[in-house]
Amino acid sequence: MNLNATILILVFIGLPCYAEVYKCITEHKSYSVGVKTVVFDTEKLTAELTNHFGLFRGKITSIRKHNKGKKINLYFENTDPFETGQDSEYVLFTWKNKYRITGVNYIYNNGVKVLDSLEGNNEINCKN
Repeated sequence: MNLNATILILVFIGLPCYAEVYKCITEHKSYSVGVKTVVFDTEKLTAELTNHFGLFRGKITSIRKHNKGKKINLYFENTDPFETGQDSEYVLFTWKNKYRITGVNYIYNNGVKVLDSLEGNNEINCKN
């Protein structure tokens, strides 16, 4: 076997695989407009959120260790069809061996992003 082939094999054997795709589901109440589902891919840094208004595509902005698990920031643009320019940011994190999700909504006021509302702090069931 030539040297280049050997190097390529060793490089691919040594590459760690960290990509994970998670699907998270909340116990959704019919009167709530909060998060129903979140699906995200830690390799592609993509995320999808379903709420009362529909499906929104966003991105992962941060992943870090937290409480023997992870803390993941998710960002979505234009998440409310009735509030033009409303963006949402969520933090999915582990707490006592379970996942929780909390979030905030922003609106733009004269070109300035301002905090508009809180999306609670709820338990969410996640599987990868």
